[in-house]
Amino acid sequence: MATYLQFDQQAKNFISVLYRVLIVLYGTFFFYQFRTKEDFGSYVVVTLIYLLFFASIKGLEGIFSIGRLILDYIFIFWTLRNVELNNLFAVALLFLPILNSNNHSSKKSSELLYVIPVVVLIWYRKESWLILVPFLVFLIINTLSSLRFKHIVFNENLNTILDNFFIDEKSFYRPYKVYDKILVEFNKYPRFLGIKQIICFKIQNKNISLVNGSFFIYQFKLDPQFVSKLTHQKIDKGYRFDSYLQLNGVSYPHNYCFNCKLNDVMYCYFVIPGAQNFLLKRKLLWSFHELIAPFFVRVSKIFEAYSIRKNNEIESIVEMESKINYVQNAKTTMHFIRNKLGPINHYLAMVADYESDSEIDKLSLEAIIKDERSKLKASVDSILDRAHLVLNRANNPFLVHELNRHNLRKLYTEIKRVWETFFPVFDPELTWNFDQEDYFMLFNDVGLEFVLVNWLNNMKKYGKRTENLSLIEDENFIIVDFSNSIFDYLGADEVVKTFQSTDRIEIMQKRTFGLIEIIDFLRQMNIQYSARISENNRLHLIIKFTKHRN
Repeated sequence: MATYLQFDQQAKNFISVLYRVLIVLYGTFFFYQFRTKEDFGSYVVVTLIYLLFFASIKGLEGIFSIGRLILDYIFIFWTLRNVELNNLFAVALLFLPILNSNNHSSKKSSELLYVIPVVVLIWYRKESWLILVPFLVFLIINTLSSLRFKHIVFNENLNTILDNFFIDEKSFYRPYKVYDKILVEFNKYPRFLGIKQIICFKIQNKNISLVNGSFFIYQFKLDPQFVSKLTHQKIDKGYRFDSYLQLNGVSYPHNYCFNCKLNDVMYCYFVIPGAQNFLLKRKLLWSFHELIAPFFVRVSKIFEAYSIRKNNEIESIVEMESKINYVQNAKTTMHFIRNKLGPINHYLAMVADYESDSEIDKLSLEAIIKDERSKLKASVDSILDRAHLVLNRANNPFLVHELNRHNLRKLYTEIKRVWETFFPVFDPELTWNFDQEDYFMLFNDVGLEFVLVNWLNNMKKYGKRTENLSLIEDENFIIVDFSNSIFDYLGADEVVKTFQSTDRIEIMQKRTFGLIEIIDFLRQMNIQYSARISENNRLHLIIKFTKHRN
């Protein structure tokens, strides 16, 4: 619970005790005004019983809060049993529970708070209904005050959920999971705030893209006119009811759209009301925008921070490419050195045998040759050891050491995230069946990200801005087909030959930087790949993930 709410609850508990003390003091006053000394004993006994009962159920919720209220009225009625109700102090004591209603320590006040005194006063003053006016006015005042406080508590609870959720580092990498927790908070009030789903879109550079949602979304359609207004920032207000919305082929005619602008980025949230939400479905809750605005503004800042962080990580991978090329060249050099030094090592061994079997007088040169041979042999061994160390797979930080099981949604999410870093619109040709989950794919998160970043970076630099993505599947494979138009046919032909080549040294000599790393990572992850030039002069990179059945 937030610190503010904790302090408020503690203050209410203190006021609750103080309020009972005030009732007892009022009772003492009435004792001296309207009772005899013979009544003192009964007054003390009743007062002690009242305080003991209150102490025993203090702080308990539910039916115990109603019990405290009934206990208060029993003590008040016993105190006023012989007092005329037209007495100012008597009316004040009868009205005291209502005046104190804003400070109830219970989370929910009871209607008995108003029913009990109204029934008593109507019975006492049958000829006058005006006595009900102050109770009606205070009912309205206290109801509005209660709603105001519930608004504060609601926002405090939402902020607490966000604080607790994003303290966990793992949660930062799955920000969409926050919807699971906040929907629980919204649905505590199903008639007013009941929400079924929340979907977030992002508008930047006049393009709209899906950020995330409370359920997995692979396809969406929005009202083109509304999207045009959003992307050109020509909206007249920050919210809208019942815009056209289709998600995964299902239409949602009843929805609430809230817009939040952060610098040059706008986040757009579609809220789908729950079945019991009477007000949202009928557009009656005009203040809903003000109620949820602070929360969605904060969530937008978190999503934007996540987006910036992931973009920075991708930029780091792009910058790392030149460093990886250096490492790959160093490995090639070591291959060469190892291949060349091996024969020399054998030659030295043969020389040693020759010297041992020769009948030629070698006494004058034996010491020198032996010393030089020893130095040369130590040097060769050192170079070979260093080459083995560099070429050892376990020592290479750019190799895949572990493959993890992933479902189709994970693969789709990774491709979408990296694609949207390079290109503004993600609209693939899609035939994947997300409902079938009897298989999984094996790949390494970092390895796949490196493949995607390198290839899409090349597409952006060398393509004609006519990028296309097809997500296809057959019985055995999940297929991802990247393609773009060609403006350098020779260069594209070289890329195809590079992907078709099995000679690592040949690939390195072509200096097709970036491709060798893509090929290396795909091979390490046992992912099939191919490249081709289609009849319409488009360069395709096709990678195929094997379906492993559960």
